[in-house]
Amino acid sequence: MPQLQKIHFLAYLSRQLVTLATYRPVLTLILGGFIAAISIFAGIRFIEIHTSRADLLNPRNEYHRRWLAYVREFSDQEDVYVVVQGDSPDQIKPILAEIASQLEKHPEFFHSILWRVDKSNLKRKGLYYLPKDDLARLAQKIVSFQAVLGSQIHLVDPAAFVAGLAQLVAQTGSPEPLLQYHSQLVESLSLLGRILAGSSPSGDGLTQMSGVSASHPANDYGRAETTTGDFSIEKTDAEEMFFSPDGRLGLLTLRFTPDSGRQFTRFSEHICTLRAILHEVESQHQGVSIGATGLPLLEYDEMKSSSSSAAMAVLSLAGVVFVFFAGFGGVRYPVAVSLSLLMGVTWSVGYVAAAVGHLNILTSAFGAMLIGLGDYGVHFVSHYLDTKRKTRQTREALIATATQVGPGIATGAITTAAAFFAGALTDFLGVAELGIIAGGGVLLCWLSDMTVLPAVICLMDRETDARSLPHDLELAPWFSFIAKAPRGITLGMAAATGFLALGLSGLQYDYNLLNLQPVGLDSVQTQEKLVTHMSRSSYFALSMAPSLEEARRRKAEFLALPTVDRVEDLASVIPEDIGAKKPYVEAIVAAVQPLVNSAAISSEQLSQALAVLASAATELQGGSQLAQWIGQMRNQVAHFTSEELTTRLEKYRESVSQAFPLKPEMVRNLTAEPPELTDLPPALVDRFVGRTSQHLLQIYCKGDFWDPETMREFVTQVRRVDPAATGNPIQIYEACHQMNRAYIEAALYAFFAILIVLYIDFRNLKDVLLALIPLFLGMVCLFGLMGWLNLPLNPANMITLPLILGIGIDNGVHIVHDFRKQGIDYKMPSNATLVAVVVNSLTTMIGFGALMLSPHRGLESLGRVLTFGVGLTLVTALLMPGFLRWIHGLLRSESTLNTEWTTFIKEILDERTAEGAGTDSDTPAVVPIRAKNRVSTNPQPTDRDEQQQPTTVDGAPLSQTEPAMGGVRPRRAA
Repeated sequence: MPQLQKIHFLAYLSRQLVTLATYRPVLTLILGGFIAAISIFAGIRFIEIHTSRADLLNPRNEYHRRWLAYVREFSDQEDVYVVVQGDSPDQIKPILAEIASQLEKHPEFFHSILWRVDKSNLKRKGLYYLPKDDLARLAQKIVSFQAVLGSQIHLVDPAAFVAGLAQLVAQTGSPEPLLQYHSQLVESLSLLGRILAGSSPSGDGLTQMSGVSASHPANDYGRAETTTGDFSIEKTDAEEMFFSPDGRLGLLTLRFTPDSGRQFTRFSEHICTLRAILHEVESQHQGVSIGATGLPLLEYDEMKSSSSSAAMAVLSLAGVVFVFFAGFGGVRYPVAVSLSLLMGVTWSVGYVAAAVGHLNILTSAFGAMLIGLGDYGVHFVSHYLDTKRKTRQTREALIATATQVGPGIATGAITTAAAFFAGALTDFLGVAELGIIAGGGVLLCWLSDMTVLPAVICLMDRETDARSLPHDLELAPWFSFIAKAPRGITLGMAAATGFLALGLSGLQYDYNLLNLQPVGLDSVQTQEKLVTHMSRSSYFALSMAPSLEEARRRKAEFLALPTVDRVEDLASVIPEDIGAKKPYVEAIVAAVQPLVNSAAISSEQLSQALAVLASAATELQGGSQLAQWIGQMRNQVAHFTSEELTTRLEKYRESVSQAFPLKPEMVRNLTAEPPELTDLPPALVDRFVGRTSQHLLQIYCKGDFWDPETMREFVTQVRRVDPAATGNPIQIYEACHQMNRAYIEAALYAFFAILIVLYIDFRNLKDVLLALIPLFLGMVCLFGLMGWLNLPLNPANMITLPLILGIGIDNGVHIVHDFRKQGIDYKMPSNATLVAVVVNSLTTMIGFGALMLSPHRGLESLGRVLTFGVGLTLVTALLMPGFLRWIHGLLRSESTLNTEWTTFIKEILDERTAEGAGTDSDTPAVVPIRAKNRVSTNPQPTDRDEQQQPTTVDGAPLSQTEPAMGGVRPRRAA
């Protein structure tokens, strides 16, 4: 035990773990399997899936708090857009109606279906959309028209006038009213005759008397925009539909009903049902293309493409096992390492359930990451095989291996875990959770390699002797050139690194999230159609105004911004100054009531009225001619059915209404009630009016929003108008910058943590700096290569920055540990170290390389960058021994030279001391002479060195005579 206390702490820890695990190996495996079973149960039972990008953000961030305030007011449900592409609106309209009908059959999946807007109520209230001054002038014209109308009512509706006069005669029981209204009756009968004869009389006389033109501005009433986008609205129908400016794209919007939120792919059933409906409708109509997009579909397709992480984990595991077989040969040790790795990954599932409780977009592929990162058993097995050949007992070999390579393995695991845990210190929740999950997972994989793996080997090799051990790869001969040309290797590394570093100037960052999606995705292509044909995107800023007046003010300010393309809202649907306009509208409505309320008269009613008037006319003196005329008119009416008569009279009334300062349809449906948002469909109102009656404005960017400069200007200008603005563009802008800052901060934290761990391991700064060389050179080469190959950084592969720190340091640690172990005889790494470094790096490259097969371009870019990074750090680590040998030679030569001169100076001082002593005693000083050449490094003694030499020659000190050795000895200064 006293000896163990002198052992390095990490060596002591590794030794104790292996000793404990191999004391009862069966019990160790049973306990490990039990923990794995509990972890799997906990993962299935408690781990939730958070699929929204909002789940990656910290709710304490100010910009995200604004988003959450919007969600509380309007909910987090995003619109889904169904786009029908055809040749014309006439072709598209019935298809939109059919799709809407099919969607309405599934209320469990879809709601707020909006494909048309009924504006009939707004049309009836169209007078309120006139400017106040125009409305005042119109009211004045109406007053003049009303005066004319009072004396010319018989010209407005002659049939109604005849019926009214007959009723008056019947009530009075006297023919006097015929005398009173004789001229009006004659004009009415004459006009009625022309109407019945089909001569199409018009109301021009009324127009001339009123002095009001039929082209008055009032006829352009009610043209308020009720669109939800940059669409022209069909104004010929009360039911309006949304089309692109060229009329070739029709739009339907809907929202999904909430789901459980626990599926990895959110709204899976909803989207499958929607796409099945669209596919069925599209198959029934030739020449029509139907697609769907929107953030729910974009996120679904993204998660669907990244959900192949489980398959990629299996694929990476297969590749890792293959490398194990190639590196160690046989079956036993690859199986043992794979079992240990799987055990560690399984334990990590339980750790995730306990530490975080959920997975998000970033952490969903943690299994594949750990398979690439957690294979520390490679180093253990490689050195165990070398130790086992020299040690008889398996358990002793395992414990000895833990003592020898345990510190290096532990340092590699701790530094990698520290690099991940450093992400937990950042303010970006997605990166923080990734750091917690991956950091803990790496340590659990290391713990499994220090317990489960030795226990398995202990059971496998209990009866195995050294002769039956498999022979691992002999890599040492491949790297023999390191010992021959260390200086050339060092200069070559420096030159290659410098060349690749020139590519750093071309390294760019791609903000466009659509570039992370698989190529050819329907939702992405449909989104591009919306942007191209309609300048419409799923990404728009949001501003919540507490009142209509504030919403109108903000809209005007937003539209004045150079980066804003358009603003959508419902506040503009409600006209301004309703209170000031209402008296004018009420006066106009009251004036047109005779036109609005004139009732239709049947042919029987008109015939009876004419009979009453004919009878009364016979009672008047000289009224026989009038009675005869009325009788002829009655006979003419008898030839018409009620429907035919009504048609003739309505046609005439239309012509009279044209003489009025308002259009006929407005005259018929006019009301004095002011417009309200309730006049619009609830599906439209719910999108723009919140739970507390706040009014929403949607602000669209002009130009390419994904351009970094455009994005920055758009967000900055929108916030000048509304500092509390939110929405997807602002979320993306803030989240991307915060995530990038988080990665950089995590990398800095990780770097300092790595320095601390390395110093604890090596206990001197020189070795710490040496271990960092492969990491530093590998990162410079990686990012320089990305610049040369035009591979941009993006929100998915930026995680490379902290990751490569933890991965790249591992090789340098083991190379330096091997360098320290060999000491002054170092020429190149041992074969066990070479095999471990190469196999470990290859398994990591395969683990991350499997991501390159993902259809998700974000994961594919992450896998590509990490594979390049690990490969470059491997190359620099394998060439690093050349630098170590070169620098070691320089240091050794300098150290030898310093030692020689230090010894020589010491001898001079000894001589001077001896001379001083001889003078004081009057006795010749006896100076011991060591015949050693001070310049030559030949350690072999000469014959004279073996003989006893006199201290003086003829009374003179030996120092003043020829040297008694074959070399040249420096003389003292006079």
